[in-house]
Amino acid sequence: MADQALPMKPPSRSKTVFIALAVFILALSVRMVHLQQCLWFDEQTTLIDYVLAPWHKVLAATRGEYVPNNHVLSTVLCRLAYWPDAADPFPPNEALLRVPALLAGALLPLVMAWPFRRSAPGLSLAIALLASMHPWLVAFSDEARGYSLMMLLGILATLRLPQQPARWPVGYALLMTAALYTIPVALLLLAAHAIVMAVLRRPAWFSWLRGAGIALLLTILLYLPMSRGMIQYWKNPFPNSGNYSEFLDALPRFALAGERLPRHADPILPLPDAPGSSVFWALPVLLAIVGTGIAWANAPLRPTLLTLCVATLLGAVAPLLIPSAGQVRFVPWMGIWICISAAALLCAPIHPRLRFVSYGGMVLLLGWMVMRNIAMPPNEPIREAIALADRLAPPGSDIMIGFLGAREALALYGQESVHHDLLVGPDIQWWQICETVALANTRRRPWVVMPYEDLARRRNDGPEDSRGLWVHLMKNYRLVTRLPGRISPVAIYEPRPDPNSAGYTWLEK
Repeated sequence: MADQALPMKPPSRSKTVFIALAVFILALSVRMVHLQQCLWFDEQTTLIDYVLAPWHKVLAATRGEYVPNNHVLSTVLCRLAYWPDAADPFPPNEALLRVPALLAGALLPLVMAWPFRRSAPGLSLAIALLASMHPWLVAFSDEARGYSLMMLLGILATLRLPQQPARWPVGYALLMTAALYTIPVALLLLAAHAIVMAVLRRPAWFSWLRGAGIALLLTILLYLPMSRGMIQYWKNPFPNSGNYSEFLDALPRFALAGERLPRHADPILPLPDAPGSSVFWALPVLLAIVGTGIAWANAPLRPTLLTLCVATLLGAVAPLLIPSAGQVRFVPWMGIWICISAAALLCAPIHPRLRFVSYGGMVLLLGWMVMRNIAMPPNEPIREAIALADRLAPPGSDIMIGFLGAREALALYGQESVHHDLLVGPDIQWWQICETVALANTRRRPWVVMPYEDLARRRNDGPEDSRGLWVHLMKNYRLVTRLPGRISPVAIYEPRPDPNSAGYTWLEK
């Protein structure tokens, strides 16, 4: 099939090991570029609320303690990796906290390519190289979260799908249990496996069903200690930070080019990617459809391809039923699907005189990915923003960290403010208190370091507390600068000269 364009005989065992080691080192090297970047809000929550919390909150969260931010198996691994610094966690050691995600992400390209190393060595190598440097997969590996671990376990489980009738597919069951215990969104992968078995491996469908039953039973037992907390949360889950159309608009761009600033931040500062346009839909869809059509000729690759296709489509539809799942991070399989499809296109059979097209395309695509990864700014540069505000604010001023993640940012990066006192205004009530304190102490409002100002600006669908806060910010503060970030920029505001000039009261909405 695909290796006619890149003729390669099956490599020897020693050569295979050498290539695998080289790919692993390459994947590690690309991912370590941002290993020490600032923690963003979900990572801050992971460290403070779970990694440094008592074990019962991780494994048996009660009512009021459970939120889906706790990727349980990933959290356990993060606790083990972070243990040497647990006694003195501030300032945080970001690199140690990201070790589990880093290793899982660096192993994922090898797991994706390994089954085809002998039957299709050219295609196998192309998949490994693309997955090693794909910006979206790299972004997951750079976050102290469980997505890269869930993907690694999910692909391993997909490769262990029963091929022949077997009584108890224990390996598959354990891998799916681990994936579900990392993030429950792996249920979409389990549903995709059901379709794959029904379409491609019907004789072994009941064998898979037994394995899936074992996985679900074990998962229920593992989550049972926190069942009351889960029920309470899902009765009133946190609202999603965007609407469904924004989710669909961001999905192909994430799969193609990695994380980027929100679309509504486009007028704020230059972005690493252009604003949404047809190319961000056309190119990923073309890669997926044409590449899948070519790769389908490779029979061993079909279960993986169909699994990724179905899981991606289910992830795109899930937010219609569960609005809180309307985030691109809930559809991680699309990035892997794009890697395999692009590899199949690059290795497609072509005339021998045109083989340079495949080689040239591979070089250009890999080069663009490396540059894209290096150029991507930190997730959320809260540490740099606090340090910059500390240098810019005049003596005698206070600095307030405002809005989402303010308390966590103060705990983790408060030491960056050397010359000014730090206040926290995580909501409209605390913001008002901080301003009152600052006015009493310094006779002026505080300077503001504000992550997620794009959420505060959207008064119609943002958090309830943001509706009056954004108007107050615009009337009483002046923008100094914004530091770009993959998840969100961090803005620095200074108070306007006359704090009473706006005539605004906190009762206005």
